[in-house]
Amino acid sequence: MEIHEFVRYARGDKPAELLLRNARIVNVLSGEIIPTNIAVAH
Repeated sequence: MEIHEFVRYARGDKPAELLLRNARIVNVLSGEIIPTNIAVAH
């Protein structure tokens, strides 16, 4: 998949196949925990 396709998913122009709501991303280097939603495509 080309980068411009990923941008369409990120902008919400195309629906993602899976949406993980209220997720937490952990930065293992700094220990920071970032609350977010994650969209999965392909």
